[in-house]
Amino acid sequence: MKYRVGIDLGTNSLGWAAIQLKGDTPDSLKPGPLVDMGVRIFSDARNPKDKSSNAAQRRAPRSARRNRDRKASRARAMLHALEKIGLMPSDHSKRVQLEKLDPWILRARALDDPLEPFEIGRAIFHLQERRGFKSNRKTDGDAESAMFDAIEAAQERMRESGARTLGELFGKPRLVQLQANLAAAEGDRAPLPQARVKTQSIGTKLAYDYYPSRAMILDEFDRIWNRQAAYHPDIMTREAYDEIRSVVEYQRPLKTQSAGRCTFLPEEPRAPKALPSSQYARILQEVNNLRVGAIGDEARSLNEVERKRVVEFLACPSSKSAKRTFKAIRKLLSLPESQRFNLESAKRDHLLGDTTAAVLMQENAWGRAWFEFELAQRDEIVQQLIEVEEEDDIVAWLRSHRWLPDDRALAVSRVRLPDSHGRLSKAALDRIIPRLEAGERFDEATKAEF
Repeated sequence: MKYRVGIDLGTNSLGWAAIQLKGDTPDSLKPGPLVDMGVRIFSDARNPKDKSSNAAQRRAPRSARRNRDRKASRARAMLHALEKIGLMPSDHSKRVQLEKLDPWILRARALDDPLEPFEIGRAIFHLQERRGFKSNRKTDGDAESAMFDAIEAAQERMRESGARTLGELFGKPRLVQLQANLAAAEGDRAPLPQARVKTQSIGTKLAYDYYPSRAMILDEFDRIWNRQAAYHPDIMTREAYDEIRSVVEYQRPLKTQSAGRCTFLPEEPRAPKALPSSQYARILQEVNNLRVGAIGDEARSLNEVERKRVVEFLACPSSKSAKRTFKAIRKLLSLPESQRFNLESAKRDHLLGDTTAAVLMQENAWGRAWFEFELAQRDEIVQQLIEVEEEDDIVAWLRSHRWLPDDRALAVSRVRLPDSHGRLSKAALDRIIPRLEAGERFDEATKAEF
């Protein structure tokens, strides 16, 4: 018996059906009666509570383990480097005794007073244990924005108190209290001021009372080293400085993500969705697919004037969400409420505008001046924001082109652009955008170009 099997594979089910085929030759085979059918249900590979994948549940503990292992590896590297040059004892029992010294007080004293080599090593080891936050730019989120606020708060506290470093800010009050305790009677001694990072919740967001940046820690390291090197020039050499500072400074580079190949130009990589050309092509494609008409009547395409107005409306969003409702589009085109768009439904009440522009047009970023650039210039800027990993590098690049002052350049470097890539390369987009602007549908434009 000749038969054909159809299979429907879902996330937690597999359905199948077999039908008999009638005919003498392959060309004459026609569907016949149903032979059999069925379905198999299997466990959903997601958390039943929040529907997150099991892989996501494993990812967080795995990330915590990696961070723990990397911190331990960094501590071993620092211990080995300090031991090698004579700033840390090789005997374990002596290192245990060294742990009883208050590192905050040592960090404060190291700025002015001569310390013993092992005391210097204790202070430097404490620096690498609390080496501060360094922005990765590409991975910063809401938690990191709270850190930026806390870093600014810490810098403000240092300015108000006249402290040169974070160690002096917290170590000097501890030193003063320690000296007072030594002079006071047993019952009058007070605990030393705390210097730990404390977190608190403000609504649904996390906040810190202070947070050190990597730059603040490195500046303190340089100050301590330069001061103490004058007292111990034989061991605190330039080679030792380079080796130890590299341990404190090191930041693991992000893994490069493969973008995939273009659908129509396989030799070209796919363009990021955040690229203004990608955003513009998507907007043109959706607008060219729009049809409008009353329910029951034949829908019509938008005319050229209407199409251009809607494209401009979507390309210049009014909020960070970049959504433009069909109701707002009807108002823009002066259409009555009875007119409905073909893409409009109970589940979809909007078109998505330029999400990249929605972020960069904010007053605390680039502002409305973002729309003054040509498309090619916007592509160049966004490409830099996507590719450059170091915050200082992108700020310097923006400043070198005299586009933005320092504070605005820093704000732009910290924006979160849309993730992932589209299906087409930048070269393919450049070829089809003129056709899309002329009103051609996406399939017509790609068929003509490729």
